[in-house]
Amino acid sequence: MTRVVSCALALALAHVGLSANVPEQIHIMYGGDVSNDNMLSGMSVTFSTKSKPSASSISYGASASDLATSIPTRSTTQYHPDGTYHHEAVIPSLDCAAYPAGSPVFYQAHADSDSSAPLSFASSGCSRDAADKPLNLAIFGDWGYMDSDRRPMKIPATGDEFKGLFKEWSAQHTMDRLQTWKQEKAMDAMWILGDVGYIDDSYAHAPLSFTYEKDFDGFMNWIQNLTSAIPTAVSPGNHESECHSPSCVTQYLKHGRHLSNFTAFNTRFNMPSAQSGGSREGTNMWYSFNMGPAHIVSMNTETDFSGAEEETTGDAGIPYLKAGGFGVGTEYLDWLDADLAAATADPATKWIVVGGHRPFASAHIEETFKPIFDKYRVHMYFAGHAHSYKRSAPVAGETVHVVAGGAGCDEMGPPQEELFAQCTLDWSVESDKYSVGLLSISDEKLSWKLVNSEDGSVIDQLDVTE
Repeated sequence: MTRVVSCALALALAHVGLSANVPEQIHIMYGGDVSNDNMLSGMSVTFSTKSKPSASSISYGASASDLATSIPTRSTTQYHPDGTYHHEAVIPSLDCAAYPAGSPVFYQAHADSDSSAPLSFASSGCSRDAADKPLNLAIFGDWGYMDSDRRPMKIPATGDEFKGLFKEWSAQHTMDRLQTWKQEKAMDAMWILGDVGYIDDSYAHAPLSFTYEKDFDGFMNWIQNLTSAIPTAVSPGNHESECHSPSCVTQYLKHGRHLSNFTAFNTRFNMPSAQSGGSREGTNMWYSFNMGPAHIVSMNTETDFSGAEEETTGDAGIPYLKAGGFGVGTEYLDWLDADLAAATADPATKWIVVGGHRPFASAHIEETFKPIFDKYRVHMYFAGHAHSYKRSAPVAGETVHVVAGGAGCDEMGPPQEELFAQCTLDWSVESDKYSVGLLSISDEKLSWKLVNSEDGSVIDQLDVTE
């Protein structure tokens, strides 16, 4: 009898698994109404389903048992014919009387009759006025997916000249540190400075299979406990540009064309580009937002300026995997100038913080952007790309440069000093440890702290007070 019941239950569960379309890969990011003084009071929610539902939505409210307000998703997109469906909705700017700063906002994602578990995030309020405590933004770049024990490298590095695809590596240390910060309520938001998951290296973990989409889905579910509760900004990096595995190169019509020119990056996330007048709707290539007295700009170091590495083709330089063209002419640089001008003129802005994937040391970044940084007094510039940590010596009136690329990935090996061979900056602190940083924002100062992801010890710290 027990065996019969068990078999029946197994069949029933198998049937549910086949028919269920439970929302997963849930990610949130600031994105309320454009007209609101502080668009952080709204939230963009993205999620994925395995098949296309007839309807999808987000419900939200002040308690998990009373999600009274429902809004339909604004878009449902499948960019790869064998991939999942990606949904995007925006919870509008919230009533600050009902949701004061710090209060929980509960929400749930729905696809037909299936729903996610109730989730929540903390309301940021409706004013840029200084909060009772500093606002804390976790910042890091070049974060991979799991570690070499669970995702072993089948095509590891073969010599000193080959800088990538290392046999032993871990992204788990940084995951553990971020989970601890979440539990301690030590961070209000996160910012990943490009190379988000290293999904284009999937072929090196499974050389004979096409696993790009499967691995991207897996990565998004791996980080969901963080990204469903902590607003997470992402910037484009070179590893977002395309899939250049053998399957994508030799089967261009089946795979390659669907995954070129930052398509997965622009579909799976929804940054506040429209709210900040940034790159065209449906893309995340450049945008800005405010956190208290700081104006935060996510810069595009990959395309849309002369000399950009992905100006015409993707990261591998394959002629038919085209890239770039997210703006017309100098549209991107014009936007950056106008955005920084407006932020400088805003009396509520005390600090200007810019981030992008590449440091000033590479790909015409310094010659293109330093004049703009100097013109508008950018206080700090954060980058990744080099899989280690460097911080420039502070000089009065000049931008402090931070390269925080040591979060851990399958290409993290010895520090990539060749990337800095032509750099004019004076680096005062360096580290090759797995690491992640926290920027504390208050009226009085910007406080930066880099910690060892493995043991939590402080590697570097700096206060910017002017």
